Amino acid sequence: MSRVQLKLARPPAPKPRIPYSLIKRAIQLYRGRGVPKEVYRRHAREWLKQRERMGDQHILNAKFLPRWGVPGAGDGVGVSQVFAPRHLQRGGHA
Repeated sequence: MSRVQLKLARPPAPKPRIPYSLIKRAIQLYRGRGVPKEVYRRHAREWLKQRERMGDQHILNAKFLPRWGVPGAGDGVGVSQVFAPRHLQRGGHA
């Protein structure tokens, strides 16, 4: 008879390492003249944590290209966007 292996007893999957470039960027953002070391490190850690929480598909992530659709296209296929013109025409002005 084969032994049953419990899935709950497995150790959690290891977290992916934070790229060194992101760590340098976080420190660059928060280190400044007159800022104590413990303060800028705490802020950098919090920035990295929030960036991880946002995920890869967040609009503020530079690598993610959002799909906006075509403004004013009436088909609305896969796009939940309302057409909003850039200029309101009042009195003949564009």
